[in-house]
Amino acid sequence: MFSTKKIYSRYIKKKKINAREALLKNARKSFLEKGFINTSMDTLCEEVHLSRGALYHNFGSKEKLLEEVIRNEYITIYTRLDNKWKKHERNPKNAFLETCKLSLKIGMEPVVHKLIFTEGRLILGEKVRELDREFSLEPITSILLYLMKERVIKKMNAEMLALQLNACLMELSFWLSRNKSTRSNFNKAWNSFLEILESLLL
Repeated sequence: MFSTKKIYSRYIKKKKINAREALLKNARKSFLEKGFINTSMDTLCEEVHLSRGALYHNFGSKEKLLEEVIRNEYITIYTRLDNKWKKHERNPKNAFLETCKLSLKIGMEPVVHKLIFTEGRLILGEKVRELDREFSLEPITSILLYLMKERVIKKMNAEMLALQLNACLMELSFWLSRNKSTRSNFNKAWNSFLEILESLLL
């Protein structure tokens, strides 16, 4: 039976999704160009033709908006890393090394430096580490368990090893973002991390 209520409900749901996406896209652009402190919520809303109430309805606060922008950035990063793994998965050892190397390279990128290592750490503090663990620990643990099963690396507590490797990658990425992201600095960071990885290989 034809129902205008269902059509109206779908329309409202789609409108809410579009409003949320518009706010996220505009906020990301503003946080990158102006920084969190200099981003005006009123201006953000005006640029996408939405009320300030719509912003707080969707995100609750300016800090939560930044958190969601960074969460989306992590989703993009995870997708890139997953694609790298799939490209080399026929050789598990190579896939592992190439994925770790890409992770370090991503940490040098201006967008990651600005959103995660600058605005994120300054405004959200420990929450950024929580987001990193949310999107990193489970897949890294799964990869390590697979590598142990394939006798690529030594058997040990995969969850604890994932925690250590992820923390090391994050701090090296942070170091690269704070220093000149030159080839020399990257090689220095990667070679030090490679020594850790090689100690795990069978």
